[in-house]
Amino acid sequence: DDSDDSDDSDDSDDSDDSDDSAPNEQLSDEQLLTLLYDAAFNRAPDESGIGHWINQLARTDIELEDIAELFIASEEFQALYGETLTDDDFIESLYLNTLGRHSDQEGKGHWLGLIASDKLNYAELLVTFSESAEHVEMVLTGHSETLNNDMG
Repeated sequence: DDSDDSDDSDDSDDSDDSDDSAPNEQLSDEQLLTLLYDAAFNRAPDESGIGHWINQLARTDIELEDIAELFIASEEFQALYGETLTDDDFIESLYLNTLGRHSDQEGKGHWLGLIASDKLNYAELLVTFSESAEHVEMVLTGHSETLNNDMG
């Protein structure tokens, strides 16, 4: 049933952008966290880190957006992206780091509008990019240069 897509009227305008979210209910917590690590830190998760977060997701009411918020506040994230980013810089960094390409004007405008209208915060945007169909394909099918080390 396509009725749930009715509120995504902007998808046709930027269909190649990261708002083509993968159905995350088909992905395991490990896969979702692997995607989030890659989007946030441009690397595969370390074993202890992913183990910790898988445990937290299973045993607490923490959600992926909460983990994304903690990732954004981390020293590693700030070293990679900078401590003070404009919305424009943050979005461009997500495109480059997560999708391996520069944003297009229409796509970036879409995300800037959502942030400016408080419909999306940085953590939600990070999760959205991490779960995008484009990023899922790159990371989980092995087409990402950031996951060359073995995940086990």
